[in-house]
Amino acid sequence: ASHTTYFQAATMLSKAAANGTDVQNLQPIPYFENLFPAWTGVTDSQLANQPDGENLDCANSNGLGALPASPSATQAIYQMWNCFPHNETLTLKYLDLPSNLTDLNVPNSRLGPFAFYHDQFSSLYAWRNIGTSDYNALQITYNVHWGANLQGQFNYTFGKSLDEASAAERIGPYEGTGGTGNDLNGGGIVINSYDPLALRGLSDFNAKHQINANLVYALPFGRGQMFGGNANRLLDEFIGGWHVSGILRWTTGFPITVDNGFTWATNWNIEGDAEPNGPAPATVNGYINSLGNPYIFADPTAALNAYRPEWPGESGVRNTVIGAGLFNLDTGVSKAFAIGERAKAEFSWQAFNATNSVSYNVRTAQPNLSEDPSTFGLYSSTLTTPRFMQFALRFTF
Repeated sequence: ASHTTYFQAATMLSKAAANGTDVQNLQPIPYFENLFPAWTGVTDSQLANQPDGENLDCANSNGLGALPASPSATQAIYQMWNCFPHNETLTLKYLDLPSNLTDLNVPNSRLGPFAFYHDQFSSLYAWRNIGTSDYNALQITYNVHWGANLQGQFNYTFGKSLDEASAAERIGPYEGTGGTGNDLNGGGIVINSYDPLALRGLSDFNAKHQINANLVYALPFGRGQMFGGNANRLLDEFIGGWHVSGILRWTTGFPITVDNGFTWATNWNIEGDAEPNGPAPATVNGYINSLGNPYIFADPTAALNAYRPEWPGESGVRNTVIGAGLFNLDTGVSKAFAIGERAKAEFSWQAFNATNSVSYNVRTAQPNLSEDPSTFGLYSSTLTTPRFMQFALRFTF
């Protein structure tokens, strides 16, 4: 009759509570007036003195005023609405279930109990192939062969991958939605069944820019080479047969989702993700604070304030924060020695992560709205291992 959905009407009440609206200034919302007429005239005393001892007179106790002498249904419901901010599904449960199941003495809708959901069936999972994924990219490959001494390959990818849920290879089993609240449920969870593609965003494995390169270079010294081409055998043993190799990888960072702080505004069983309040906060590549701790954000407090829990009907936004990028360089040097005409020995040295670069694992910096600002976006592990080296001696005959 009001031409309003529950989610729209619920969001009106939630925003009023978030803005500190006094109950006496709250205007009737037709949705609640039409569906919950039994709430008209409910008093503060009725809400405060529940059979189980719970106080549901929360707008009053939160400083948002006592009910007027003849409150509207909207005003009376608003009193209880303030008991569970950002957990509106719990308020809906109390509005919908009979008193013998909730141990509360509050009216149901004019449709009677179980008009909205039955908690026994509030979370029934089913697989359905409604997901979508797209990958678009510019890929460039350059192969180089400069004479007999140098060969290598350079690859660059500028790409973007979008989907509703995904899992990167680096994460553990049972993970894969981007937000901690949903990981243990296997990924691809629909928060709002009326908007099943709401969590479409960057894939967990998306890296906007990627560069890979490798080369092998035979140094031009010794017999038959540019320098020392006529060297005698003894000199050639020292200056000839040297090879240098390297493998380079650089990517921009992987995305992460800001968790809503363990609240259930839309779905009784599954929490959604946080919603931005405005422009996304600036991220930095492993900002180190005064205590020597690495963060995603240069200003964790400002970043925390840039997000809010979702309103009823919202699912949040997924993978909006980009973490630190990855840089890794492996190098090697080898030297071959001829032993007679049929045998040879080869000495080699390899250095892995030769620059000892640190690339942080964005999955371990999961930002959560319930966190203290001092730990919001704090990295706790890396994607790279410290530099290590190995030496080898090979004899062939």
